[in-house]
Amino acid sequence: FDAVIVLDVNEGIWPSKLAITEEQLEQERRVFYVAITRARKKLVLLVNQTILGQAVAPSQYIKEMGL
Repeated sequence: FDAVIVLDVNEGIWPSKLAITEEQLEQERRVFYVAITRARKKLVLLVNQTILGQAVAPSQYIKEMGL
């Protein structure tokens, strides 16, 4: 795809709060990797400051990517 937009790049969503084991967390990381590597020209990562009125942190994947 020329452009890819990934929504809600926040902890609890990327990776999912349901991913508990190391294997599940690694699967979440692979799915995220596939999503972001599909962009040929433009990648947009949308990060929320709050969800349903509660403060949320950016996904750990953003830091792992050096962003």
